[in-house]
Amino acid sequence: MKIAVVSTFTLHKLRQVLEDECKRENIDVQAKVYTSYNWCADEIGNKVSDLNQFQPEMLILFIDLKAFIPDYLHLVTKSDEEKIRIIAEKSNYMKELAMTFLKNNPKSILIVHNLEIPMFSPLGILDKKVKLGLKECIQQLNKRIEEELRSANNTYIFDYDGFLSKQGKKMSFDPRFYYIADMKLHEKMLPELAKEYMGYIKPVKSIFRKCIVVDLDNTLWGGTIGEDGFDKIKLGPSPPGNAFVEFQRILLSLFEKGIILAINSKNNPEEALKVIREHPHMVLREEHFSAIRINWQDKATNMKEIAEELNIGTESIVFIDDDKLNRLLIKTAFPEVLVIDLPDDPAFYPEAIMELNDFNTLQITEDDKSRGKLYAEERQRKELQSRYTDITSFLRELEMKIEIEKANSFTIPRIAQLTNKTNQFNLTTKRYSEADIQKLSNDKDVYVCSIKARDKLGDNGTVGCSIIKKQADEVIIDTFLMSCRIIGRQIEKAFLSH
Repeated sequence: MKIAVVSTFTLHKLRQVLEDECKRENIDVQAKVYTSYNWCADEIGNKVSDLNQFQPEMLILFIDLKAFIPDYLHLVTKSDEEKIRIIAEKSNYMKELAMTFLKNNPKSILIVHNLEIPMFSPLGILDKKVKLGLKECIQQLNKRIEEELRSANNTYIFDYDGFLSKQGKKMSFDPRFYYIADMKLHEKMLPELAKEYMGYIKPVKSIFRKCIVVDLDNTLWGGTIGEDGFDKIKLGPSPPGNAFVEFQRILLSLFEKGIILAINSKNNPEEALKVIREHPHMVLREEHFSAIRINWQDKATNMKEIAEELNIGTESIVFIDDDKLNRLLIKTAFPEVLVIDLPDDPAFYPEAIMELNDFNTLQITEDDKSRGKLYAEERQRKELQSRYTDITSFLRELEMKIEIEKANSFTIPRIAQLTNKTNQFNLTTKRYSEADIQKLSNDKDVYVCSIKARDKLGDNGTVGCSIIKKQADEVIIDTFLMSCRIIGRQIEKAFLSH
């Protein structure tokens, strides 16, 4: 992957840090860092510039406040009308830069930094008393830039101000290095910045996790259900139970985004399920889990069974368990599984999960939001299937319905996503962007279609797509893929027949 960073201050050491971070994810990266504010417009606009000749797969545009508005402190002396004019002018400039780059590099991903909200204002405590104080001016400018670029294809905003707030703005800036070497970001922040960039890089390379497998005792609640009992486990509004409640809330929010949840626990199933079903402070209930393994098998065997039941690769799984030996077992048996080393204190559990950037995707469709629910419904289908001796009777009992339709504005984002995310039942594994699918769907010699599936247990959403190209007197199946979760219901036969 080729990555370019355009910065308005000295940032050369970021190249090596970024390449090292990518190596940890087995991504071979060639990175270039360009510096100079005046350079930005000339180099981005010049088709034969080094940047455009490099043709980066991703450009990170890092224009800092001091370079973008050199006299920003004097904004407080301007009239409100003049401030509004400057905000409009600067946001339009940023949009023009972005659009110019994307015109020359239509397949690239563009990451645009927002601007740091200054800690100091000449107005002091009155900065929030005036209609457009200094800090609000920069906030408005950030908001305007976000609005201008929100609808642009392949363009994302990096919350640089949020990054600095998280790291500590005073810790992120050393005036000595700034005045000597024009370094506006302390060197020690570069590894953290590179980690944040990975949240964009990994989904570009289709590296993302879609399933969290979680333990129960001392993970979803404090204590051991088999020893402490239903009434004595730590789970509720009072400490330390409140940390576990918060942890569950974060997992629920990920479920609602579309992340699959599963349980891998050594426990008596009756006792553990009683907590999940009946405890008044449980946030996560049985319907939130797509696979449940509560037994006395070793957790590696359970993990293998969970992956097989969900029909997903173990490389897409995150494992969360308070027990170090169980974590070591999974790391050894499945090195591709992301095993979270939970801190000893449950108060830090929420932070441990919020730090992950492995669930990022470049877009979220309605099907994504429903994924966790869809997999949970799939568990019910498997339970129904176990009651039938032959597959035909089971499929008839499901009362399946499918709908095949030509690509349209509603399905194109999902079709593009499927081509980038589906690996197992994907006959050609060709990857297409949303813009690519739009272009193909407009071609009279190309037929792009998708398939939806539903049954009496729920709506599976868009589960497959195909791209058919007519070439002279023959027809080429360019793409034929389906979501792994519905394979085996003969939907693929109906789709191929169509």
